[in-house]
Amino acid sequence: MRLEAISHSDGFERKMEASRALVDAMEEAIDQDADMSFPLRDGSGLVARCHALCSSRTGSPHLATVVLRSGSVAVGAFTLERATRPFDDAELRAVRLCAEQVSRHLSHLRDKDRWFGARWGASMRRTLGGLLGFEHTWAKVGAIAAAILVAIAVLVPVPWRATGTAILRTEDVLHLTSPFDGYLDTCMVRPGDVVVAGQELASLDRRELLLQEAELSAELSGREREVQKAQAESDLPGIRIGSAQWEQSRAKLATLRRHLDLAVLRCPFDRAVVVEGDLQEKRGSAVPQGAELLTLARLDKLHAEIEIDESEIANVVGAKTAEIALMSRPGLKERVRIERVHPSARIHDKANVFVARVEFLDPIPDWFRPGMTGVAKVDGGSRTLWWIASHKALDVIRMKLWW
Repeated sequence: MRLEAISHSDGFERKMEASRALVDAMEEAIDQDADMSFPLRDGSGLVARCHALCSSRTGSPHLATVVLRSGSVAVGAFTLERATRPFDDAELRAVRLCAEQVSRHLSHLRDKDRWFGARWGASMRRTLGGLLGFEHTWAKVGAIAAAILVAIAVLVPVPWRATGTAILRTEDVLHLTSPFDGYLDTCMVRPGDVVVAGQELASLDRRELLLQEAELSAELSGREREVQKAQAESDLPGIRIGSAQWEQSRAKLATLRRHLDLAVLRCPFDRAVVVEGDLQEKRGSAVPQGAELLTLARLDKLHAEIEIDESEIANVVGAKTAEIALMSRPGLKERVRIERVHPSARIHDKANVFVARVEFLDPIPDWFRPGMTGVAKVDGGSRTLWWIASHKALDVIRMKLWW
């Protein structure tokens, strides 16, 4: 029995004691296949223990329960409550007449007017009840379904993939340093900016170098005139000395111009991202030769590395393809090709892992950045559901119990 409705109540809790007592009272009438009025009259021969309990739970001293039948089959019941006086035989006959009028209509509504899932479930229960027996129908169906699932799990192979950790790497990481002792003049980029080949990134103060260039240019011109004068006078020692001094001045000027060119830091890659080096607040500060200013990571040569646990590496030997999803956009999957697996393991998070280098099969998206991490699924062939669910536990048991 299931309590479906209570008059003057939009909602009720079926697990409440009063609700359970009301259901028990209806079941008591159906079990005895009789309409009941409580308190019982002498000589009725009926048992009303559940009605007495329902009366005490609900606080209604007088109850009447009428059985709803569809044909000769009891399909439900309803209970009336009254506080003033017991229900007499005339009232029970009138209620019985109403019950006979509505019971068939209610049965029709139950079969035809519910949502399709409930109708299909009831129809399936009736059909399976006829095939398997009326009692314990769903238990028998569950046993058959469980047997079918076990057979599928043991016999039918499905695609299986090992799970690993993916991280994006780049072919080249360049550390741009100060070419000479000087002062930081400008910085045109910040970490995270994408730069292209030849783009100016930062520059050192060149004013002193420009003054030295002008001085050396004038000195070089003077040395050239001295050589020309010695040549006019056929002064061979003067020509040699002047030529040596001219070469020395020319070398100094070339070195200075090289410094002028190196004073502007440019991107050497076709496409890169600034990883480190926020120099906006260091403008005008002294930078010694070799001091690291910017770090660039190349974007046009990105690849990925997949860390595979050593417990799964034997199951993916010979795998050629995999799929990765990054934490920043887990809804996007990228197909990759495994190039090689490093022959030795390394320790990561207190576990041994093997690192596989993979290349992307499709064009690399613009939002990829070195260091991004995600989850990788390495194709491991076809396995049964039983093997997929149990192989790790069985491997642990084998390692613990072998001798």
